[in-house]
Amino acid sequence: MRIEASSTVATDFPYACGSCGYEGRGAVVGEGFAEADELRRAVGKGRREDALEAAEGRAWADALSSVALAPCPRCGARDRGAWRRWLAREAVGAFGFGAGAGGVLAVGLVALGPALPLSRVLLLGLGAALLVTGAMLATTVRAKAERIRGVRIEAGPAQARRQTAS
Repeated sequence: MRIEASSTVATDFPYACGSCGYEGRGAVVGEGFAEADELRRAVGKGRREDALEAAEGRAWADALSSVALAPCPRCGARDRGAWRRWLAREAVGAFGFGAGAGGVLAVGLVALGPALPLSRVLLLGLGAALLVTGAMLATTVRAKAERIRGVRIEAGPAQARRQTAS
């Protein structure tokens, strides 16, 4: 039996721009999803608690990364390093899923299809892997960009004092 869980957190995190020095707090909503089954069951915990705990952790991580990836409200700069690290993590997961899909297609072509040359089977499997990887990554980036648009960064106390003094 598989248990699915989702979690949404609304919170704020500190924000600091590496380009212009702007400091504030980023109000954000994070989303997380998780599954648990008998194989992932922790000692002394139920599957439902495992899934809820994992979903909540992912929601907090999503919220924190959304603030880190948000553009500065003053100068519009983004932390390019944070974007590269986030994209690399997401690409690994998408590639794993895409490779699995390409492998299933290749095995299916060998087992069920007419006698195709091995090079063609491998080429079709690779093409499917790349297509699925690209689609998953595009969907993930689009969803993250939407959440980042929802981040509201407000000036922190020190920043507010500087703005009123100007």
